[in-house]
Amino acid sequence: MSQDNDVSLDDVYEEKVEETEVTEVTEEPKPEIDASEVKAAQAEADPEIKPEVETTATTKPEKDEWTLTAVMDERDKRQKAVQRAEDLQAKLDAIEKPDDVSVFEDEKGYTEQQEQRRQAELGNAMLEMSKAYAVRDLGEEVVTKAEKWYADEGMKSPHAIDRIHKASLKFHEVVDLYNEEQVRLDPAGYKARLKAELMAEIKSEEPVKPITPSLASKRSAGGTEKTTNEDFEDILN
Repeated sequence: MSQDNDVSLDDVYEEKVEETEVTEVTEEPKPEIDASEVKAAQAEADPEIKPEVETTATTKPEKDEWTLTAVMDERDKRQKAVQRAEDLQAKLDAIEKPDDVSVFEDEKGYTEQQEQRRQAELGNAMLEMSKAYAVRDLGEEVVTKAEKWYADEGMKSPHAIDRIHKASLKFHEVVDLYNEEQVRLDPAGYKARLKAELMAEIKSEEPVKPITPSLASKRSAGGTEKTTNEDFEDILN
């Protein structure tokens, strides 16, 4: 064989291995594409295409919205009522406690102010006296209940205000108005309570000791005549 044909198998195998190693191509990793960048690029290319915006459902049921609205309205009404009450109290305080008028600046105004204060003090004293009489005659419990009822409900009635204004014993009149209101609201219950109170009062006034029998029964129809001294001794015994 010639020199060109003198090729060993080892040489051939090594050549094939080298060629295989050379032809191997390593794939480079593809860059990750962000979806948001693609959408932004599309929007720039075509302005009519708007990017999708993810939204979450935030609507509440209609019933819940109505309940929340009602609660808010009720809170506003309550706040307004409280504000009106505070304004009214401030006006009353201003009326009850006016600024002092200087006698040197307004002598007539000063005299009128002092007279108003005297009248107010006199009225308060008469009210306290009327309350003391009512407690003595009717009991502290019923007077307290009547006074609270008038402060909460009674003073809303012009009729009740007119009656108390004309009454000489104002707290007695308040108790009368309170009792009339109780009868109107619960006639049977009021009568039952009144009966129980009367029975308790009667029992408390019953004498503890038995009633002493009549002294006339000790006198004899006949017999020996007794002197005046003996008659007195007989009565005392």
